Amino acid sequence: MSAVAAQPHVTLSGDRAGEYVIGEERPDGALLLVPDTSMAAIRRRHALTPATLAEFEAKYGQIRPPDDVATQPSQDASRPRAPASERPKPPDVLEREERQPTRSPIQRLIERIAV
Repeated sequence: MSAVAAQPHVTLSGDRAGEYVIGEERPDGALLLVPDTSMAAIRRRHALTPATLAEFEAKYGQIRPPDDVATQPSQDASRPRAPASERPKPPDVLEREERQPTRSPIQRLIERIAV
């Protein structure tokens, strides 16, 4: 449950009608009411309902998969992937691992002082 939903909620009718939440309760018992700005209240206030997939596609067209997802499943999609430690590494990763680790300026300063 979100923090907004947990706030005490009131509905006013009369000169000031609408949904409000209690923003502050003062020691004398007075309440400070603020408009309910939660998404659910805004949707109710404007009589909005989320579109169904069919309604969305009728207005904007068919939803396509993200660019990084293949449109056709590969033949080996059902085969489980090897653990990361067993997969071949790209050349740039291999080069970085083969190089000697670089020393930071602080490490070089400590080495000079220690000598």
